[in-house]
Amino acid sequence: MSSLFAQSELIDLIEKVESGERLDLSAGIRLMNSQDILALGYMANLVREQKNGNRTYFRITQQIKNTNVTPIFPDQADPSDLQLMGGLNSEIPFESYVEMLHQVSEARYLEIQEAAHRLGMHTYAIMFYGHAKSIEELIDYLLKLRDLQDRTGGFRAFMPLYHYPKGTKLEEMMGVEDSTGFEDLKMLAVSRILFDNVDHIQAFGSVLGPKLTQVSMTFGVDFLDSHTMTKRALIHLIEKAGREPVEQDTFERVIESV
Repeated sequence: MSSLFAQSELIDLIEKVESGERLDLSAGIRLMNSQDILALGYMANLVREQKNGNRTYFRITQQIKNTNVTPIFPDQADPSDLQLMGGLNSEIPFESYVEMLHQVSEARYLEIQEAAHRLGMHTYAIMFYGHAKSIEELIDYLLKLRDLQDRTGGFRAFMPLYHYPKGTKLEEMMGVEDSTGFEDLKMLAVSRILFDNVDHIQAFGSVLGPKLTQVSMTFGVDFLDSHTMTKRALIHLIEKAGREPVEQDTFERVIESV
């Protein structure tokens, strides 16, 4: 361990992470309440590199719209993943789409995920933050996802997403200053530290922005997804962050190691 963290308030948790010990609810709350962002990054990066070394996996998503609503995002010419979705109406507040997800209770969501895993399906776990839920509730939910992963192993990746306030339109998502870089990096790091049995922590480069996306790769993120950047641009972003870009398709098959 670097002497940089010898006086950190998180020194006991750093030692546990270094020894591979799993952290509990109270430890997770301490992580979220801490302002020692460098210690959080150190722990998250340790877990990240234990699982995936210096590699950052990426996927270029081509969205296929099944409505005639004008799409928000441009099409890409070099996709490694196809995504069927309805058109995203820029006149509809983002909150409306989030409300659809919130109609399903937390318990029901976990039941659906477990049923899918029992059928042999692999899914992606998502958690919204920055809204009415307390830190305790966020960490408790994260650990419930971890428990489910212990039972089924069905999650491919986990992605924390910032909950935009009511009235935010879809075209305002990219670059909106409702969450701070500090907050985003902390959530990504804590997710990587606690959700120790999922292979990947995922981030959308189009939401974080290119600069914060590069920093996130030292705060636990090892999987990037984009439908607004070209393959060349995303590879350049990863390499300039000192990571090795590895392209995957929908089924996590490696397409190319650049």
